[in-house]
Amino acid sequence: MKFAIAIVFALFWTAISIYLAQYWFGELSALIGVFLTAAIILGIAIIPGFMNAFLLAGLIMDRRPKCVPLAIYPISLYTTFFLF
Repeated sequence: MKFAIAIVFALFWTAISIYLAQYWFGELSALIGVFLTAAIILGIAIIPGFMNAFLLAGLIMDRRPKCVPLAIYPISLYTTFFLF
């Protein structure tokens, strides 16, 4: 259910971004062409905006369990080798 909510939120954000990018698209496509403009706007604004909105929605809905403190903290070999 959380995944579906995050997808819907990200799609809503993407729809708003596409609507707001129409003005940018019109002005930029007159200068460099339609296909290059679409690639630039998708690569700079639309796709990263979708991914960030999905990530934000997922993080907001995430409820992690409380951490239980350990009585004895183990020392890993990685830490030992890293020191030398």
